[in-house]
Amino acid sequence: SWWENLKENKNRIFVSLGSSGDISLLPMILTTLSKIDVEVIVALSGKKIDLLSYENVYVTDFIPIEAAFQKISLVICNGGSPMCHSALSWGGVPVIGIVCNNDQLLNMAHVQQRGAGLILRYWNITEESLLAAVQQIFANDSFRKSALSIQKEFDGFDVPSQLRNLVRENT
Repeated sequence: SWWENLKENKNRIFVSLGSSGDISLLPMILTTLSKIDVEVIVALSGKKIDLLSYENVYVTDFIPIEAAFQKISLVICNGGSPMCHSALSWGGVPVIGIVCNNDQLLNMAHVQQRGAGLILRYWNITEESLLAAVQQIFANDSFRKSALSIQKEFDGFDVPSQLRNLVRENT
């Protein structure tokens, strides 16, 4: 399968626009990413859309996300907390959020403020602005360092203990 054929030491971008991302942007995103020296993994999450085929783009419905983030250099998503937190906590991977609504914008504002990603707006994204964001993240190692720092913070949370303590305190 294509998963075993991924090249070592290659910048790899995971693209998933989730349930509320603007899926009509996907063809432009893939056309842009097909022009640069990266591998692209796209998860459609069951959505149906006709896409052109590119040599460096692999399209699937779903992917084991935790395993995928071990092979990913950058995530492009809708900026929502589920995908951003997954990218940061499991992989220490920077995020470009193409935000469509306010909760995504607020989430990505924190990610961007911490230096672990960049915000793009769905209504004015262009091939040029997407390419500039991707190049900025790949050219500046501080994005990856910030994402790894956030990953360490996530690793420091002992959620089961915190939940037990919360239950004890409130019962």
